Amino acid sequence: MVIGKKQLAQLSGFTSTILSYGVAAFIGMVYLTDWRVIVNYIPLYNTKFSNEKKPEC
Repeated sequence: MVIGKKQLAQLSGFTSTILSYGVAAFIGMVYLTDWRVIVNYIPLYNTKFSNEKKPEC
């Protein structure tokens, strides 16, 4: 399958849609997995994780 000029022209019309779906998928992944590296920078949501370490017994 060879991508021609017509297919590239059609794809350029969908770039904003593809970008929007990609951003929404990334935000959904962060929300569902609680990816702590990212979630620590979200205000109010980062209070879910306490910064204090529990003493080991």
